[in-house]
Amino acid sequence: MKKIILIFLLINTSGFLKAQGNLQFNRVLSEEFEFDTFDVNAYQFLNNAFSVPAGKVWKITWMVADKVNFTTGDPNYPTEGPSSTKIDYKKSSESYFVRLFEQDGITDTDVVLWLGEGNYDLGCNNQLENSHYVRFKITGIEFNVLP
Repeated sequence: MKKIILIFLLINTSGFLKAQGNLQFNRVLSEEFEFDTFDVNAYQFLNNAFSVPAGKVWKITWMVADKVNFTTGDPNYPTEGPSSTKIDYKKSSESYFVRLFEQDGITDTDVVLWLGEGNYDLGCNNQLENSHYVRFKITGIEFNVLP
């Protein structure tokens, strides 16, 4: 009898518990950003590079960074030595950047990044290059957050 009462109470009280919200598919994301890196070892910023709308979350599932020659427009991937392009991000209201991506011409599908609503800044350090700009692409899914 005690088990039945306990089960009954659990079922009745479970309706009062609230989760953070359910997710509903809204659209597929495909964003591209360019960093104009004329100065060697200069750190470039894109303030308010993108915004995740209110009531939405982004799930970033794919990203790639590559260098593009200013003159020809051709991608230029490094063939030797360490990667020289570093992409960072932060919420515009925060103080510190977080490393997001660190390899030229390499697609990163191992990392899934969830971004909540708000404005975001991007930063790029394109070391040892002065004849290229950096192109950074992301794809993912935008979800509606349902109550």
